[in-house]
Amino acid sequence: MGRREKPRTLMEQNRRLCGAICLCQLTVVLSAVSLIYLSVAVYMPSHRAFHSGFAATPVMCQTTRTNDVNNCNWASCGEWCLTKTTGFCPQMHVTVRQNATDLLLSNCSSLSNVSCPPADPITVKRYNCNQGSECDELHGVFNCSLGHCGNYSERFLCHYKADGVVLNTERDNMKLNGFFECNRSLCTKIKRPFSCDRYCPKITTTSMNVFLMFEDSLFTGECREAFALNRARGSDPGVPVEPTQVWHEDQSGGALLASCLNVVRVGNNSLRATDCLNGTVLDEKLIPQPYMNFTTFWSLYGGSSRPLDPEGRFLPPQRALTIYNQTRLYINLEGCVNTLRGECRDFLATHGRDGANQTAQSRFPCYYHPDDSFMAIARFDLDKTLRDLLIATLVPAVLFVVSFVTLVCITKYVTVDDAGRMRCTLCSALCAGCAGCACSGRARQDDGDLDGPGPESSLMNSDRRGKTTTRGKTQAQAAVPAAILAVDMDSPIIPLRLSVSAPASAPTSAPASAESVRRAAAAAVLPSLQETDKVDVESESKPSQSQGEPPDVGTATELARAARAGVGEAGEEGGAVATEAV
Repeated sequence: MGRREKPRTLMEQNRRLCGAICLCQLTVVLSAVSLIYLSVAVYMPSHRAFHSGFAATPVMCQTTRTNDVNNCNWASCGEWCLTKTTGFCPQMHVTVRQNATDLLLSNCSSLSNVSCPPADPITVKRYNCNQGSECDELHGVFNCSLGHCGNYSERFLCHYKADGVVLNTERDNMKLNGFFECNRSLCTKIKRPFSCDRYCPKITTTSMNVFLMFEDSLFTGECREAFALNRARGSDPGVPVEPTQVWHEDQSGGALLASCLNVVRVGNNSLRATDCLNGTVLDEKLIPQPYMNFTTFWSLYGGSSRPLDPEGRFLPPQRALTIYNQTRLYINLEGCVNTLRGECRDFLATHGRDGANQTAQSRFPCYYHPDDSFMAIARFDLDKTLRDLLIATLVPAVLFVVSFVTLVCITKYVTVDDAGRMRCTLCSALCAGCAGCACSGRARQDDGDLDGPGPESSLMNSDRRGKTTTRGKTQAQAAVPAAILAVDMDSPIIPLRLSVSAPASAPTSAPASAESVRRAAAAAVLPSLQETDKVDVESESKPSQSQGEPPDVGTATELARAARAGVGEAGEEGGAVATEAV
């Protein structure tokens, strides 16, 4: 059976250093990759934005044409900036103009909002004429494709003339392609283009003198007067003015009609409208009573030729504010987004209405280049671009620099000893200079583990040796007077075999001081201490079998040294006195 090796464990210092190195390396790699990716996603677009020359003040754009083609060479919005747009490819063209007039209508009553949402031809009810007699009871206008027909009459009021071939839905069902007027099973083809009106709620016209159209809704009411809050200056930016009366119920001689970006109620009897243009005054006698539909309103509004302000300062016609008649529309300078959340389809739904089927055209703020009519963009914010650029630059750059500098310091100040253990020389130096702090004790403990036994182990060994030596003391050492223990340890050491004798010629009657007596007493027990030293040395060289602990000669040696020191300094008279005292 093989010898099982004990699993090796890393020291605490090794684990911390390894963790710091791994974390710094990971941060360096991720921050470097982020800097590379952000150079395409943030840095280059920001540079183009700051040097594009587009005006920072938004103007108004109105969609005039929208196409959705495949495999196009340009698109108003793409879902991923790193690849060429394929598949879904919306192309939008807009008219760029200055902002129109903001209105405030006061003293209003009977306010109401009538909406006529656009009808979706896809949601109409469909019939499959290829299945038996399903199409035997059709009535109205149908849009057919290979025998599958959708009922347009349930959503639209169409104006047409059916003068084509007549087909039977049972026998010629596969020939049903295009628009047909069907009466039971016989369908007549509509060859020429025709128009359809949406079915919308009726518009109340009784006692109404204000009609403000916004998107596919119409705000109506009976108001007293209207005030303009800014003045247009043609293709130049408008200027704000004090509230100026531009229409009065009694003085204008007709109802006020205008097209606005948005209309909201202010309180109970006021309206606030933004970006209103094409203001006209319509004789109230021409307005049908008590109701009219949206088709009639659009006809009256488009046929009115009496402008509200002939000078074009307030509610001017759109042609007076136009900057570019037609230009391409892009969602931003790149014409793409990186969110991958279907953002371009939402952009097409909100910005792509071109007024087909008598629907409202999309109107929205946009940005243009004063010297280039090639394109207009819907999103352009230099403050946000600068903020994103700072965040995308500082965060990965700071992480990269800090991690890189940390790795360089680790390379310089971390060493590996022969046993494969890592040590931080800088940390040890700093902890050594911080006496009394927690890291100092930890550093000394680590150094003790690496270099050899520390002071604690030496103290324990000294205690053990002291116990053995005490057990081995002789009766002579135990009888040493307490005064001997107070001998000065700083006195010079005298050889062990120094013989002590009092000279014969020394006088016996000389007085002795206390110090002389103490030293003489130490000299008197010196022979016994010498014998004890010999025994201790022999016991140290041959450890006891019973106790299992090495003897210690520390105590006996100290007593011997004290005795020798006392004898060396004592005079002849002191020796004689000490002998008599003992």
